[in-house]
Amino acid sequence: MKRALRTGAGIAVIVTAVAGCTSGDGAQEKPSAREKKCDRPVYRWLNVSQRPVVTDLNNGSFTKGQQVSTRELDEVARYRVSVRADGPAVSAPAVLRSLERHVDTDLAYGAKKPGTATEDDPAVYASRRAEKTGFYVTARAVDLIEADFSYVCPDSASHGVGHTVTWQSAEEIIVTCEAAPKKGRDEAESEVARLGCRKGDPARA
Repeated sequence: MKRALRTGAGIAVIVTAVAGCTSGDGAQEKPSAREKKCDRPVYRWLNVSQRPVVTDLNNGSFTKGQQVSTRELDEVARYRVSVRADGPAVSAPAVLRSLERHVDTDLAYGAKKPGTATEDDPAVYASRRAEKTGFYVTARAVDLIEADFSYVCPDSASHGVGHTVTWQSAEEIIVTCEAAPKKGRDEAESEVARLGCRKGDPARA
């Protein structure tokens, strides 16, 4: 799994033992088959949105020099890769490949398979020592992608519409709540600070 690292202050080390994602059973991820199968359809993408969402989070007080890690977090939200099509049956993996080309970026490993959930991989985490005594938030987030699409089959007589949900990347995030945010802080880190830091903490600015 592709993972990025965001830290509110200091440097953290990402530890990876075995990369991979946990997959769901994929039930009901096959597009509608009420009509004939549509081979090599032409897709048109609409209402594409990308936003960071926090999936796992924890917070607490640490003393200077103590290890701060994203290894043990509580799940706060779960998202699952899905492709829904209303019309001739289309290949869900092919729909996701078309979306990948449209947004011009690689989807995260596992996010290319319908049914895969954003469940934590405990072998992938970030860690660093607290640079000062204080309150910290540790979290994971994904860049969630949602989009509507329409498609036309090669015979130009059959067509359909659909919706898909997937994600672009996963991030390990550590925020020092009592430190003001640095210039250029990304949206995922801002969301972690908002959700996990206390009211009045500088990181929530």
